[in-house]
Parts: sequence; structure tokens; C-alpha cells
Amino acid sequence: MPAVKVKCYHFGPDLSVIMERFKCSEEIAQRALNWAWESACQQFWESFNPGWYNDLEEYYFPGTGASIVQEGRSGGWAAVDGLKALEDWDAVDLARWRKFENSLTREVASTAKDFESILGDMESNRWCEPDAEQYNFCDTRDGKTFCVADVERVRREAGDAAVKAYIDALPGKVSA
Repeated sequence: MPAVKVKCYHFGPDLSVIMERFKCSEEIAQRALNWAWESACQQFWESFNPGWYNDLEEYYFPGTGASIVQEGRSGGWAAVDGLKALEDWDAVDLARWRKFENSLTREVASTAKDFESILGDMESNRWCEPDAEQYNFCDTRDGKTFCVADVERVRREAGDAAVKAYIDALPGKVSA
């Protein structure tokens, strides 16, 4: 099965940039960068789920029913399943493959160097806060959303009893 190397060796801005922007420690900046990396990887692979990356078959490999699967010990290869045997490829197949390979390689490089987007993910997920978690937001049954970092801050500053009051005071879904 043919595959494209999608390994990324340099992702995101330097830690000093993160530390300066979010006024956080090196440890927190590294944690946030790791979470941004994991999020980018997840989004990259999810983009190949049926219905997401429709261009694959329609644009690059029409009529093949091709799909992409993650391969390699650390998921650094995008293998394309559903293509005919390599020895049966002609010049058109090779040209389509090269176009696909170039597109994927550019996408990985672009994502890794899109510092503003990476920093934006860190900000919107609030990953640079001391008590942050990778999945930092939770929804309650009554439609309220809270940030784990806020709950942990309230718990640290005022104790467990204050957490319920904090969550109860959050704006939430209004029942009709």
C-alpha cells in the first residue's frame, strides 16, 4: 500500500514565544505546546474520515474508492488503501500520486508553521493556565459550560464547597 511520510519534526513556536504571550512558566508552555500538537494530529487524521476529505477519491484518485489509514509506530505515515497494485500504475496514476503527495506534505508543513493558529488554539482552550487540562471544558446536564482550570482555581482558593456555588452561578441554558 503506497504511503506518504507525514512526520513533523518541528511544530509550533519556540517556548519563549508561548511564555511571553501567555505569561506562563516553561513547564506550562511545554504542556500547552504538547496539547496543541496532539490536537493538530487528531484533527489531521480525523480529516480523512468519510465525509471529511472528499477530495481524496474525487480529485486525486477518481473511481478507486481510496481511503487513508494511519500507519507507523507513531502514526507518521498516511497510507492509501484501495488503489491498484503499484506495478499496474501508468503515468497518469503516478502524476495523481505526486499531486496528492505534494498536497499532503504542504498541509503538514503549513500546519506546523501556522504559529498564530497554534497560539489561538492554546488561547481558546486556555491551555496556558496553571490548572488547565487538555480537555479543559465540561458541560453540565443543565446546559452550563465550565472550564476545568477555573474550577480548580476556585477549589484551591476557596475549597470544595465553593465549586458547586461557582458552577451554579454560571450562565446556562434557560428553560422555556
